[in-house]
Amino acid sequence: MEQKLWSISELADECGVTTRTIRFYEDKGLLQPQRVGSNRVYNYQDRARLTLILRGKRLGFSLEEIGEFLALYHTERDPAHSSQLRYLLEKSRPRSGNCASNSRIWSRPCRN
Repeated sequence: MEQKLWSISELADECGVTTRTIRFYEDKGLLQPQRVGSNRVYNYQDRARLTLILRGKRLGFSLEEIGEFLALYHTERDPAHSSQLRYLLEKSRPRSGNCASNSRIWSRPCRN
């Protein structure tokens, strides 16, 4: 089974951001795409990380906090992502207020 890959412009279009935004997150160490020659290629995991970064920014997290959150993502050690979820809930509670009124924050920023 072949894995889907996106170019930087395809990923930017799909997620509604600029290619510069993606390169900025890469420079900050939040995204680490593979390279084919001089071209960046993004896999499903990179796309999921970008989705989490964009959600974190909408909630008001700093890039440092988002980096800490992404560092908790280890599917092998925590398949239920419970440590990641606990961290997110602890950090977002004071920011989000009434979750029902902020449901747009949790919606997927990238198209399927």
